Amino acid sequence: MIYYRQNKDGSIIDFVEYAANEIVPSFILEQYTLTERGIVQLADGTFVFADTVDIAKVEEEIKQKAFKLYKKQTLLEIEALLKKSDYKCLKYVDGELSEKDYEVFKQYRKELRNLYNFIEACNDIKEINEILNKTDLMEGLCSANS
Repeated sequence: MIYYRQNKDGSIIDFVEYAANEIVPSFILEQYTLTERGIVQLADGTFVFADTVDIAKVEEEIKQKAFKLYKKQTLLEIEALLKKSDYKCLKYVDGELSEKDYEVFKQYRKELRNLYNFIEACNDIKEINEILNKTDLMEGLCSANS
């Protein structure tokens, strides 16, 4: 059993589901409307009746939104690692770090930039994870998202 609330414009505010054998609290019965129709959440967070949308399209939009968020998060983490090594760059520029000592950081930063560019070109979460699993540049960044 699905109970939902609507705004004056007809949009669904929220909904709750109860099994047929569950007791429905009185405030739900008073404030919500019972429906037999399914309700789904769109990628933008709004709720609609399932029979009014193409479910496959909704699922694809949600998948794309999750991918974009994951990609953005991953790129931000790479940027943070680059910023974290800025101090060594400045020490080298100021002559406080030898070229030999800086070479390790220089290579690390180059690899991070390459990683950033590869991830920026990715088209799905699986592709990002495949790249992250091939590198040890970002300890702990590899995710179980697949």
